[in-house]
Amino acid sequence: MTTIHHYDGATGEYLASSQARIDPLQGGPLIPANATTTAPPNAAQGCAVCFVNNVWQQIENHRCELLYSIETGLPVTWSALGAIPQGHTASRPGANQVWDHTTQAWTDDPETMSSARVMEIHAEFRDLDLASIRPLRAMQAGQGTSEDGTVLADIETQVQILRTELATLTTTEE
Repeated sequence: MTTIHHYDGATGEYLASSQARIDPLQGGPLIPANATTTAPPNAAQGCAVCFVNNVWQQIENHRCELLYSIETGLPVTWSALGAIPQGHTASRPGANQVWDHTTQAWTDDPETMSSARVMEIHAEFRDLDLASIRPLRAMQAGQGTSEDGTVLADIETQVQILRTELATLTTTEE
C-alpha cells in the first residue's frame, strides 16, 4: 500500500498521513487533492512543516504566541504561519520602555521615566509629611525629645534632596 500525506489547502501545513485507496480501473494509488506521496520531515522546534511548490518546507510558527507591537508595546496573539511580522517582536517591553529601532530592543523611555519619578517624589513627600506629624506635635507641646529633633532634621534633609531632584526633573521636562 502507498502512504499519502495530507496538507492544508491554504497553508500547505501537514495534517496527517493515511493509506491511499487503490484505483479500481488503473490499479494504482488514488492521490486526492492536497496530498502527496512525498513523506514530510519532522517539524523543527518552532516550525510547522508545509508543502509549498511541491516541496516540504520548515516554516516559522508563531501562532498562539504573544507578540508585541513595537509602536505601542501592546500584546497581540498571532494566528498565521511565517516569520514574526514587521512591526512586532516576541520580547515583552518593561514598564516605561519604548522600542529602539537602532538596537532592535526595548529601552527605557527617559520622558516616561522622568514623569514616573516625579510621581514617586510626590508620594515620598506625602510619606515624609506623615512621618513628621508625631514628632512635630510633641515638639509643639513642649514634650519633644532629642530623638524627635533628630527625626525632624533627617526628614528635612530628605525633603531638601527630593526638592533638588524634583527641580532638576521638572526643568528638563520643559
